Amino acid sequence: MTIAHTVGGSGPAEVYLVNIYLPNRVMFQNVHVTKGQVVGAEMLIGMDVINQGDFAVTNNGGITKFSFRVPSQSHIDFVEQYNRQQFQYGGKGKTRPKRHKTFGKNKKKL
Repeated sequence: MTIAHTVGGSGPAEVYLVNIYLPNRVMFQNVHVTKGQVVGAEMLIGMDVINQGDFAVTNNGGITKFSFRVPSQSHIDFVEQYNRQQFQYGGKGKTRPKRHKTFGKNKKKL
């Protein structure tokens, strides 16, 4: 038993040692979990699991999905991706870098 601190307050809670299997065959062994009420889900995954790999949540077309991979393979940065697309397609919010004086339309004849 332990004292669990949640949004609803603090109180005694049962603790279990479990193995967690994800659909992509990722497994976490011997994880201490605390029994509690999670509205709208079967379980709440904490940072002790999430920080072991890459975790992403998307909600396209009203369908929410999460993906998880271990080990981590790269950073996922939606801001960087957005800025790169704006630059590539000439959108607002991103200006082209200044060209070196010997390249591009500023090129001088030698």
